[in-house]
Amino acid sequence: MNSLRYAYADARAYLPDDGCISWIRGYTLEDVVRIFGGDESSISPATFQEVEEEAWDLLGEEDNGESDRAVMLAARHQDWIILLEIFYGRAPDHLQAMSADGAALAVRWMQHRPDMVTYSEAGRLVADFDAGNPNSMTPHSGHQWLRALPVAVEDWADDGLATALALGEELSGVRIDREWLSRRHLRVARGDMPVRPRPFEVPFEIDGVLRPFLDSDPGLTTIARNPTPGHRHDVIKMIIDIALRYVRAETALETEALRLIASGIRNEHTERLRGDLLAEADQIKDLMNRAEQAAIIQGMRHREPYSKPGSSGDPDWAIYVPYVNGPADVHRGKQLTLLRILRLALDEDCDSTQRAAEELRALGLGPEDGMKSSLLRDLAYYITHGKNL
Repeated sequence: MNSLRYAYADARAYLPDDGCISWIRGYTLEDVVRIFGGDESSISPATFQEVEEEAWDLLGEEDNGESDRAVMLAARHQDWIILLEIFYGRAPDHLQAMSADGAALAVRWMQHRPDMVTYSEAGRLVADFDAGNPNSMTPHSGHQWLRALPVAVEDWADDGLATALALGEELSGVRIDREWLSRRHLRVARGDMPVRPRPFEVPFEIDGVLRPFLDSDPGLTTIARNPTPGHRHDVIKMIIDIALRYVRAETALETEALRLIASGIRNEHTERLRGDLLAEADQIKDLMNRAEQAAIIQGMRHREPYSKPGSSGDPDWAIYVPYVNGPADVHRGKQLTLLRILRLALDEDCDSTQRAAEELRALGLGPEDGMKSSLLRDLAYYITHGKNL
């Protein structure tokens, strides 16, 4: 039994209801797009959410004979190309061609239909079967391939989709989970698609109410005049400056994170530090949970000895609330927010900058800093996406 399978136990909760994921080795992304009948010029940065929204828009349009229109999420990882199709996946139809110089695996799932797994190597179909019923294997020789896999044969019947995703991770080294889906990857289009503005073709724009705050800050004004990815680090530093006006760095980990953020360094050490910051955040959450439970008990002890008319006998919330929202709890909440901001600032994923700016709101910002945090969020989005929020 392969333990990786359990990492995908809830995959159906975060993947589209119908879709297909393919892992392809031996070709460049441009090669794969051509084989797919797609347009190389359509390759552009995008998140899963953006691709999914566009896929739904295409589905809602009148067909007009353009049924081959589709958008996919794509990613490169070392020798592997990963494709995620939303709705009906067409990759299995092209899998032999896409494996001509290597190998290709695809899993296709649809509501109320069996999950189908297909594997090709050197342009030859090796296996095609219902993931929940390996006895459906075509060709029969595919059973030999199945037994040699790093996932157990019995895993398929238990959870075919999770097992296929675990196999994809064994092959490519990529875990397709919620975090992976939240990152920026690539959009690929197939069929006669409408022309889209290229990134940064549309100038950066802001809400009029934010204009005075932009004009009053020379640093923000400089970035807004030329909001390119090169300014991402400047936006991060401004986010940190605002955060530190409301909460202090109190631990060695937080101080080290601030040092690395200021230096712009992003390496294996920063990834380990992000993990340590997460562990520190978990400790604070545990303290907050214990304080909340203690407050409930304390509140119940101080209740009046009678129940008010219509009362269900629940704790007296008028007494309970002051315990939960005491100074210590507010302080812990701010420390937790700082830890989230530091982790996001150290993340190499560009979308994390926007999320860090959004986290600032939890610190109870003053009016001016609140407006500046909105500006930083809008700038971070434009720097990442090349378009306005």
